[in-house]
Amino acid sequence: MNQPAIVRLENVTKVYGNKTIGLDHVSTNIHKGEFVFLVGASGAGKSTFLKLLFREEKPTSGKIYVGNKNISLLKTKELNMLRKNIGVVFQDFRLLEDRTAYENIAYAMEVLGYMKKDIMDRVPKILKKVGMQHRQEHYPQQLSGGEQQRIAIGRAIINSPKILLADEPSGNVDPSTAVEIMDIFKEINSVGTTIIMATHDRFIVDQLAKRVIELKKGQVVRDQEGGRYTYES
Repeated sequence: MNQPAIVRLENVTKVYGNKTIGLDHVSTNIHKGEFVFLVGASGAGKSTFLKLLFREEKPTSGKIYVGNKNISLLKTKELNMLRKNIGVVFQDFRLLEDRTAYENIAYAMEVLGYMKKDIMDRVPKILKKVGMQHRQEHYPQQLSGGEQQRIAIGRAIINSPKILLADEPSGNVDPSTAVEIMDIFKEINSVGTTIIMATHDRFIVDQLAKRVIELKKGQVVRDQEGGRYTYES
């Protein structure tokens, strides 16, 4: 891998207040432009891994670098800049129920202070990119699970993040919709965005044959280029 590391974990441990171990002495590098799958059973540490990168959580020990910055040390202004450069697609979508599809995507620009004309220029392009321009005036409750996921992806990429985190993006959609959604992720990755995706979807992992990091009880037990969801027997 010739590209520099855009994410670096150095001996990272996360222990929650109830003594549950999220990650246990994890060290790994993820390079610019990579597509990485995080796999493992429920409770293995996949969501913790993603939350730490977005600094929704802080590590109990160890260091996490995004770019060349130790993100545990970031002040509020720097943290806002970090989050501008990291898009997040949540399993439960987290769309605003009182806003239309268009408004949900626009909101991600509004909170960062973009001018209205920039928002009006950018949002239609993103709606088209995720195939939702025809549903832009609909509210989340009027959309299918797959459509809501497309809007969630649009919201995550509206600010052209360098890194896109996705937590089980195909978990709440049917298999054919999951394939369509993965095509969007592949297109996003093809222009240089680093993607780190937690998933239980064996079919997608095996089909894409990207790098696989397998977690078990908070530890990395496999890190394999072009890997499959599970070891081949």
